[in-house]
Amino acid sequence: VSGAKALIASGIVGLAKKITSPTFFFAPPWFAKTVAPARGHPHHHLMTAGVNPIRLDVAVVGLGYVGLPLVLQMAHTGAVTLGIDIDPAKFAKLQRGESYLMHVPSAAIHREQEKGRLFFSADFSGLKACEAIIICVPTPLGKNREPDLSYVLNTGRGIAPYLQPDAGRRAKLVVLESTTYPGTTDTD
Repeated sequence: VSGAKALIASGIVGLAKKITSPTFFFAPPWFAKTVAPARGHPHHHLMTAGVNPIRLDVAVVGLGYVGLPLVLQMAHTGAVTLGIDIDPAKFAKLQRGESYLMHVPSAAIHREQEKGRLFFSADFSGLKACEAIIICVPTPLGKNREPDLSYVLNTGRGIAPYLQPDAGRRAKLVVLESTTYPGTTDTD
């Protein structure tokens, strides 16, 4: 198992460091409404006009104490990154470049937004443009010390419609980063 984890981790790090192509993916019209275009982004005028020349390398679903630092690090390494959280308060703060975690500076979020590498959404449809999806949702322990998988299962249901590769693109890599027991993805 540790060899498989190392292989997945090296693949994610490699993907985060990879700049896939000088050509851009043209995002659909919903993108301008659900993904916050960074102020000063070189293509801001196109984003507001409904033509969005953006390709996304990685998405992180669940922007808590694991997901937010991860999405920020992915963007910092050069990957064009989408952070998704369904909590409206978190989404509103992140759109403004503000952090809600003490150990994640707002300036770092704002800097990556300005560089056009970090976007946020409260909608799963942005996953269609991603090569990899990392799930970082909570798995709190219940009274019998078993993880509550409802967040993982609901996230799986939410991302499922967007896992099919687009024409000319490979299948997507999905990584479950949430803490849980071995075999979780084999059964549910």
